[in-house]
Amino acid sequence: MSDANEMEDVVAPKKSIGPWVAAIVLALLSNAGWAAFFVVSQSSSNEPVAQAPEAPKEEASEPGPIMDLSPFVVNLNDSVSARYLRIGISLELSSEADRAAVEKNLVPLRDQYIRHLSSLAPSQLMGAADKDDLKVVLMEKTQSVLPKRAVREIYFTEFMMQ
Repeated sequence: MSDANEMEDVVAPKKSIGPWVAAIVLALLSNAGWAAFFVVSQSSSNEPVAQAPEAPKEEASEPGPIMDLSPFVVNLNDSVSARYLRIGISLELSSEADRAAVEKNLVPLRDQYIRHLSSLAPSQLMGAADKDDLKVVLMEKTQSVLPKRAVREIYFTEFMMQ
């Protein structure tokens, strides 16, 4: 009988292999998911490029000459308090030849900018989307004074409200 007792002491209790199997299955599924994601993302990037719209060649060219305008300081349209906007604007020209056209029409151009900027409320200039909208409107004002393709882009070099 003492031999039987010794045998029971020597035999270790059985451990469950369930957690190990679950961990291995989970790891395999995770790897399969990542592999599927990688294959799908690679196949979608291999689609023909012909479907994508091509950018005009002139926009792919180098930036044009930059013309800095002196900063504008305008009163904003705020009935509660006196608010000011100081804004620096630079124009990217299509070519150096357009500089003469801009300089010739600088007074009407500045007038258009000042009239529009002073009509805005501070709340219309707070976010990035508001500034993008302002660029679009200023480009329309620019094209109403200058030849259509003289200015490619408008850049804000200063933007401060007080």
